[in-house]
Amino acid sequence: MVDLHYVLKKHKLHYSDIDWKENSNFYTADASTPYYSRSAFYEENIVIPRGATGRCIHSRDDQFIIDFGEGMLVTFRLMNDGNKAKGKIVIEGRTYNIVDSNRKVSLYFDTRTF
Repeated sequence: MVDLHYVLKKHKLHYSDIDWKENSNFYTADASTPYYSRSAFYEENIVIPRGATGRCIHSRDDQFIIDFGEGMLVTFRLMNDGNKAKGKIVIEGRTYNIVDSNRKVSLYFDTRTF
């Protein structure tokens, strides 16, 4: 099973990690309360596009770990319909969560490699 190649057919896989939040307060020179405040979230995204191929590096029952390169190892649960990718992946110590709208990603054999 480890030599099998797979391809994403239906949706891109989009993972997101909110790295940190920045709060900014702006004051006039003679005031102790801010006249303007803002906050921003900084995100890092990993997108595996539809049509991307990966190699199966581990399989157990219906759980397959697919390596899409660059350290992106994604666990898929293979079912008759609605193959589902794992909701969280960890890359270099950071945890990325899958974007809700992209939960139904179909994974198929890449028959061109056989």
